[in-house]
Amino acid sequence: MLGKKGKKKSVYAIVALAGSVLLGLCFSFAPRNLQPPDGVPEIRVNQVGYFPGGPKLAVVTGDNAVADFYILGKNLDTVYHGRLADKKKSGWSSLDTRLADFSSINNPGRYTLVVAGDHPSYPFEIRDDIYREVGRVVLKGFYFQRSDQSLTVKYAGEWARAAGHPDTSVLVHPSAAGAARPAGTKISSAGGWYDAGDYNKYIVNSGITMGTLLSAYEDFPEYYRSLETGIPESGNGIPDLLDETLYNLRWM
Repeated sequence: MLGKKGKKKSVYAIVALAGSVLLGLCFSFAPRNLQPPDGVPEIRVNQVGYFPGGPKLAVVTGDNAVADFYILGKNLDTVYHGRLADKKKSGWSSLDTRLADFSSINNPGRYTLVVAGDHPSYPFEIRDDIYREVGRVVLKGFYFQRSDQSLTVKYAGEWARAAGHPDTSVLVHPSAAGAARPAGTKISSAGGWYDAGDYNKYIVNSGITMGTLLSAYEDFPEYYRSLETGIPESGNGIPDLLDETLYNLRWM
Protein backbone atom coordinates (compact mmCIF):
# COMPACT_ATOMS: atom_id res chain seq x y z
CA MET A 1 0.00 0.00 0.00
CA LEU A 2 1.32 3.45 -0.88
CA GLY A 3 1.41 6.19 1.74
CA LYS A 4 0.65 9.80 0.89
CA LYS A 5 4.24 10.41 -0.15
CA GLY A 6 4.29 7.27 -2.29
CA LYS A 7 1.02 8.23 -3.97
CA LYS A 8 2.36 11.68 -4.81
CA LYS A 9 5.53 10.18 -6.27
CA SER A 10 3.50 7.75 -8.35
CA VAL A 11 1.31 10.54 -9.73
CA TYR A 12 4.27 12.85 -10.45
CA ALA A 13 6.12 10.06 -12.24
CA ILE A 14 3.14 9.34 -14.45
CA VAL A 15 2.55 13.03 -15.21
CA ALA A 16 6.18 13.45 -16.25
CA LEU A 17 5.95 10.42 -18.50
CA ALA A 18 2.57 11.35 -19.94
CA GLY A 19 3.93 14.74 -20.96
CA SER A 20 6.49 13.05 -23.19
CA VAL A 21 3.85 10.98 -24.94
CA LEU A 22 1.46 13.90 -25.35
CA LEU A 23 4.17 15.94 -27.06
CA GLY A 24 4.25 13.27 -29.73
CA LEU A 25 0.52 12.71 -30.00
CA CYS A 26 -0.97 16.20 -29.73
CA PHE A 27 -1.07 16.67 -33.49
CA SER A 28 -2.03 13.10 -34.34
CA PHE A 29 -5.79 13.41 -34.36
CA ALA A 30 -8.17 15.38 -36.54
CA PRO A 31 -10.76 17.59 -34.82
CA ARG A 32 -14.07 15.86 -34.17
CA ASN A 33 -17.50 16.74 -32.89
CA LEU A 34 -17.05 16.67 -29.13
CA GLN A 35 -20.75 16.40 -28.31
CA PRO A 36 -21.50 13.03 -26.67
CA PRO A 37 -23.68 10.65 -28.70
CA ASP A 38 -27.09 9.54 -27.49
CA GLY A 39 -26.91 7.03 -24.68
CA VAL A 40 -23.67 8.36 -23.21
CA PRO A 41 -24.09 9.23 -19.53
CA GLU A 42 -24.13 12.90 -18.67
CA ILE A 43 -22.06 12.07 -15.61
CA ARG A 44 -18.32 12.66 -15.87
CA VAL A 45 -16.28 10.51 -13.51
CA ASN A 46 -12.56 9.83 -13.45
CA GLN A 47 -12.55 6.64 -15.52
CA VAL A 48 -9.01 5.87 -14.40
CA GLY A 49 -10.24 5.86 -10.83
CA TYR A 50 -9.68 7.38 -7.41
CA PHE A 51 -7.37 6.85 -4.45
CA PRO A 52 -8.84 5.69 -1.14
CA GLY A 53 -8.64 8.65 1.20
CA GLY A 54 -8.37 11.09 -1.70
CA PRO A 55 -10.92 13.54 -3.13
CA LYS A 56 -13.60 11.96 -5.31
CA LEU A 57 -15.66 14.28 -7.48
CA ALA A 58 -17.88 13.77 -10.51
CA VAL A 59 -19.52 16.35 -12.77
CA VAL A 60 -23.19 15.98 -13.69
CA THR A 61 -24.40 17.90 -16.74
CA GLY A 62 -27.77 18.47 -18.36
CA ASP A 63 -31.15 19.83 -17.32
CA ASN A 64 -32.10 17.11 -14.85
CA ALA A 65 -33.63 18.81 -11.81
CA VAL A 66 -32.98 15.86 -9.48
CA ALA A 67 -30.61 16.80 -6.66
CA ASP A 68 -29.84 13.36 -5.24
CA PHE A 69 -27.16 10.98 -6.45
CA TYR A 70 -26.27 7.44 -5.46
CA ILE A 71 -23.09 5.39 -5.55
CA LEU A 72 -23.73 1.73 -6.36
CA GLY A 73 -21.40 -1.16 -5.60
CA LYS A 74 -20.55 -3.97 -8.00
CA ASN A 75 -23.74 -5.80 -6.98
CA LEU A 76 -25.77 -2.63 -7.64
CA ASP A 77 -26.31 -2.12 -3.93
CA THR A 78 -26.42 1.49 -2.74
CA VAL A 79 -23.30 2.29 -0.73
CA TYR A 80 -23.67 6.08 -0.61
CA HIS A 81 -26.37 8.72 -1.03
CA GLY A 82 -25.47 12.37 -1.53
CA ARG A 83 -26.76 15.71 -2.78
CA LEU A 84 -25.49 17.47 -5.87
CA ALA A 85 -24.01 20.94 -5.48
CA ASP A 86 -25.79 23.97 -6.95
CA LYS A 87 -25.71 24.41 -10.72
CA LYS A 88 -22.88 26.38 -12.25
CA LYS A 89 -22.27 27.56 -15.80
CA SER A 90 -18.99 28.53 -17.39
CA GLY A 91 -18.63 31.42 -19.79
CA TRP A 92 -16.95 28.94 -22.12
CA SER A 93 -19.78 26.41 -22.24
CA SER A 94 -23.55 26.29 -22.49
CA LEU A 95 -23.73 23.31 -20.13
CA ASP A 96 -25.14 23.49 -16.64
CA THR A 97 -22.90 21.48 -14.33
CA ARG A 98 -23.17 20.23 -10.76
CA LEU A 99 -20.58 18.50 -8.62
CA ALA A 100 -21.13 15.19 -6.89
CA ASP A 101 -18.74 14.76 -3.96
CA PHE A 102 -18.34 11.22 -2.65
CA SER A 103 -14.91 11.62 -1.05
CA SER A 104 -16.03 9.78 2.08
CA ILE A 105 -16.06 6.44 0.22
CA ASN A 106 -12.68 4.85 0.87
CA ASN A 107 -13.25 1.12 0.46
CA PRO A 108 -11.48 -0.27 -2.62
CA GLY A 109 -13.86 -1.59 -5.25
CA ARG A 110 -15.74 -0.98 -8.48
CA TYR A 111 -18.60 1.53 -8.41
CA THR A 112 -21.15 3.41 -10.52
CA LEU A 113 -22.70 6.83 -9.93
CA VAL A 114 -26.42 7.18 -10.63
CA VAL A 115 -28.72 10.20 -10.86
CA ALA A 116 -32.41 9.43 -11.36
CA GLY A 117 -33.52 10.10 -14.93
CA ASP A 118 -30.00 9.87 -16.41
CA HIS A 119 -27.89 7.04 -17.74
CA PRO A 120 -25.58 5.72 -15.00
CA SER A 121 -21.96 6.76 -15.14
CA TYR A 122 -19.30 4.54 -16.60
CA PRO A 123 -17.93 2.21 -13.91
CA PHE A 124 -14.95 3.48 -11.93
CA GLU A 125 -12.59 2.00 -9.36
CA ILE A 126 -11.18 3.05 -6.01
CA ARG A 127 -7.77 1.47 -5.44
CA ASP A 128 -4.40 2.23 -3.87
CA ASP A 129 -2.43 1.63 -7.08
CA ILE A 130 -5.04 3.15 -9.38
CA TYR A 131 -2.51 4.99 -11.59
CA ARG A 132 -0.06 2.14 -12.00
CA GLU A 133 -1.74 0.80 -15.14
CA VAL A 134 -1.81 4.31 -16.59
CA GLY A 135 1.94 4.54 -16.08
CA ARG A 136 2.48 1.19 -17.77
CA VAL A 137 0.30 2.04 -20.77
CA VAL A 138 1.83 5.48 -21.24
CA LEU A 139 5.36 4.06 -21.27
CA LYS A 140 4.29 1.20 -23.56
CA GLY A 141 3.14 3.86 -26.03
CA PHE A 142 6.74 4.49 -27.05
CA TYR A 143 7.10 0.88 -28.17
CA PHE A 144 4.33 1.41 -30.71
CA GLN A 145 6.30 4.32 -32.21
CA ARG A 146 9.34 2.17 -33.06
CA SER A 147 10.00 2.81 -36.72
CA ASP A 148 12.15 -0.07 -37.95
CA GLN A 149 10.86 -3.00 -35.90
CA SER A 150 7.94 -5.29 -36.55
CA LEU A 151 5.46 -5.26 -33.68
CA THR A 152 4.44 -8.85 -33.01
CA VAL A 153 1.13 -10.06 -31.62
CA LYS A 154 2.93 -11.18 -28.45
CA TYR A 155 3.84 -7.61 -27.58
CA ALA A 156 1.43 -5.48 -29.61
CA GLY A 157 -1.76 -7.54 -29.57
CA GLU A 158 -4.36 -6.27 -32.01
CA TRP A 159 -2.03 -3.43 -33.04
CA ALA A 160 0.63 -5.78 -34.39
CA ARG A 161 2.18 -4.63 -37.66
CA ALA A 162 5.12 -5.15 -39.96
CA ALA A 163 8.27 -3.07 -39.61
CA GLY A 164 7.75 0.44 -40.90
CA HIS A 165 10.81 2.12 -42.37
CA PRO A 166 14.24 0.43 -42.12
CA ASP A 167 15.98 3.70 -43.12
CA THR A 168 19.25 1.89 -43.76
CA SER A 169 19.98 4.09 -46.76
CA VAL A 170 18.88 7.72 -46.57
CA LEU A 171 20.17 10.88 -48.24
CA VAL A 172 21.75 13.78 -46.38
CA HIS A 173 19.60 16.88 -46.86
CA PRO A 174 21.34 20.09 -48.01
CA SER A 175 20.44 21.75 -44.71
CA ALA A 176 22.46 19.11 -42.84
CA ALA A 177 25.31 18.82 -45.34
CA GLY A 178 28.95 19.57 -44.61
CA ALA A 179 32.37 19.08 -46.11
CA ALA A 180 32.68 15.55 -44.75
CA ARG A 181 29.12 14.67 -45.68
CA PRO A 182 27.86 16.63 -48.70
CA ALA A 183 24.22 16.74 -49.75
CA GLY A 184 23.04 13.48 -51.28
CA THR A 185 25.44 11.31 -49.27
CA LYS A 186 23.84 8.00 -48.32
CA ILE A 187 23.91 7.12 -44.63
CA SER A 188 22.12 4.68 -42.34
CA SER A 189 19.50 6.20 -40.03
CA ALA A 190 17.85 3.05 -38.67
CA GLY A 191 15.76 3.03 -35.53
CA GLY A 192 14.16 5.83 -33.58
CA TRP A 193 10.59 6.70 -32.73
CA TYR A 194 8.08 8.10 -35.17
CA ASP A 195 7.13 11.62 -34.20
CA ALA A 196 3.75 13.37 -33.84
CA GLY A 197 1.74 10.65 -35.53
CA ASP A 198 3.66 10.76 -38.81
CA TYR A 199 6.69 8.92 -40.17
CA ASN A 200 9.29 11.60 -39.42
CA LYS A 201 12.01 11.37 -36.78
CA TYR A 202 13.57 14.44 -35.16
CA ILE A 203 16.69 14.87 -33.04
CA VAL A 204 15.35 17.88 -31.13
CA ASN A 205 12.03 16.24 -30.29
CA SER A 206 13.79 13.02 -29.34
CA GLY A 207 16.17 14.89 -27.07
CA ILE A 208 13.34 16.58 -25.19
CA THR A 209 11.44 13.32 -24.82
CA MET A 210 14.43 11.27 -23.72
CA GLY A 211 15.42 13.99 -21.27
CA THR A 212 11.96 13.85 -19.71
CA LEU A 213 12.05 10.05 -19.47
CA LEU A 214 15.50 9.97 -17.91
CA SER A 215 14.56 12.74 -15.50
CA ALA A 216 11.51 10.73 -14.42
CA TYR A 217 13.72 7.68 -13.85
CA GLU A 218 16.26 9.72 -11.92
CA ASP A 219 13.54 11.06 -9.62
CA PHE A 220 11.64 7.77 -9.16
CA PRO A 221 14.07 4.88 -9.79
CA GLU A 222 12.28 2.36 -7.55
CA TYR A 223 8.96 2.96 -9.27
CA TYR A 224 10.38 2.45 -12.75
CA ARG A 225 12.52 -0.54 -11.80
CA SER A 226 9.32 -2.38 -10.92
CA LEU A 227 7.29 -1.17 -13.92
CA GLU A 228 7.27 -3.74 -16.73
CA THR A 229 5.45 -2.78 -19.91
CA GLY A 230 5.61 -6.00 -21.90
CA ILE A 231 8.17 -5.12 -24.57
CA PRO A 232 10.70 -7.53 -26.14
CA GLU A 233 13.36 -6.40 -23.66
CA SER A 234 11.21 -6.95 -20.55
CA GLY A 235 12.82 -9.25 -17.99
CA ASN A 236 16.41 -8.60 -19.10
CA GLY A 237 17.37 -7.00 -15.78
CA ILE A 238 17.18 -3.45 -17.13
CA PRO A 239 14.15 -1.26 -16.36
CA ASP A 240 11.84 -1.05 -19.37
CA LEU A 241 11.99 2.75 -19.33
CA LEU A 242 15.75 2.61 -19.88
CA ASP A 243 15.46 -0.08 -22.56
CA GLU A 244 12.91 1.99 -24.45
CA THR A 245 15.03 5.12 -24.16
CA LEU A 246 18.10 3.20 -25.33
CA TYR A 247 16.24 2.11 -28.47
CA ASN A 248 15.84 5.73 -29.51
CA LEU A 249 19.30 6.76 -28.28
CA ARG A 250 20.93 4.26 -30.62
CA TRP A 251 19.24 6.01 -33.53
CA MET A 252 20.40 9.43 -32.31
